[in-house]
Amino acid sequence: LGRLLDRALGAVETRVERLPPAAFVAGALGGLGGALGGATLAVPLAIVAPSRVAIPLGGLFVWVTAFAGFRIVGRVNAQVG
Repeated sequence: LGRLLDRALGAVETRVERLPPAAFVAGALGGLGGALGGATLAVPLAIVAPSRVAIPLGGLFVWVTAFAGFRIVGRVNAQVG
């Protein structure tokens, strides 16, 4: 497990090093905005659905929207800059 995590973190470090700092910061802000938007949309799901279903689906929705926000804002920043 340790070797697998070491390889995975090495791959992440390599990709982050290739990213321009401005694109990384913009992507991080986009990810934060996506996560907040996803959390806002996941709250009604948590209220309506049973908690056994709502919590994992809400978490997945927040994760996906954060990733989408990172990718979209990071690419827009790369196109503009």
